[in-house]
Amino acid sequence: QKVRRVFEENGTELHMVFQLYSEIEATGKATQKVNTMSKTEFMMLLAHCDMIDGEFTEAAAHELFEGIQCGVYGVDMEQGLHVNELAYSEFLDGLVAVTAFKLPDPFRPFHERVAALIVEIFTRLRKYWSRNRISQRVDELLNVLQKKLR
Repeated sequence: QKVRRVFEENGTELHMVFQLYSEIEATGKATQKVNTMSKTEFMMLLAHCDMIDGEFTEAAAHELFEGIQCGVYGVDMEQGLHVNELAYSEFLDGLVAVTAFKLPDPFRPFHERVAALIVEIFTRLRKYWSRNRISQRVDELLNVLQKKLR
């Protein structure tokens, strides 16, 4: 419940991040409005936030993505179900899983770690997109993040 409250407190910004990345193709340009985030877009988000490193590798990120799908559909990915899209709630599940990888401190309450990861993501996205303004949606996200991070 405390993690849910963290998501609610950051809901506007998280929705904007989700929507922006849901519209980005592999070319890095914003496209039409969609309601899911592809695996490529999720990986791009992680890359833009410098989340991929020696401990949380690209392979681990791919496994995390597939693990979300296994949890949602209750199916082993080897059984043939390959869903490569995340709905918003699954995106939030992904943030929870990334938190477990990136901030594994067992002595800090989990909801505080989720909140810290979200602030880190917002900070890194602000830095990344400040140098890569590609659309009005990016400008809107930057404005919202600037206010949030004050």
